[in-house]
Amino acid sequence: GLKVRAFLYVGTGTFLITSIYQLVIFSLSYSFLKWIVGLLVGILLIYIAANFETRRTQITALLRNISDEFANWD
Repeated sequence: GLKVRAFLYVGTGTFLITSIYQLVIFSLSYSFLKWIVGLLVGILLIYIAANFETRRTQITALLRNISDEFANWD
């Protein structure tokens, strides 16, 4: 079979680096919107943490299944 795991990692890494670069350019151009984006990201992180606390067993089981699938991926 095809070995695509390396391409998946490289593509994900490139996407993250490009996204961070665009956020830096965005924050240098529009300083007020940087505060709005920071506020929205903070609210999103609080929501994710609260959601994780209420559904801890379901999320850990899901992550365990996904990691098992990646471990058995050919």
